Amino acid sequence: MAGTVEENIIMAFVLGIIYMLVMGAVCFSMAVLFLRGKEEKYNRIFLVCQGLAVLWCSSQVLILLADTKNELIAAYLLGNLGICFIGVFWYYFAVLYTGRECHKVRRYLPV
Repeated sequence: MAGTVEENIIMAFVLGIIYMLVMGAVCFSMAVLFLRGKEEKYNRIFLVCQGLAVLWCSSQVLILLADTKNELIAAYLLGNLGICFIGVFWYYFAVLYTGRECHKVRRYLPV
């Protein structure tokens, strides 16, 4: 159900503020982990996961601020780049953190 123009503007403003707060909190935790964390590979992979979340949140803010179609497309592409790789890096982080080994997947490609 669509609201009035004023309601839509207020909602976009509130969403923008929430996204900015989330990005600030994640960037702060990334800085703390980077400066105080152990030099372990799983810490670096977790930093990449958080960076991808910041990339996705920043694309959401850019979507709210987009004026032209090209800006909107660029923001969506940026967000897709961030959200598509979170699962891969989260899986890699979980495997490294628990100390298990990755299962090797064999693919048979037709020649």
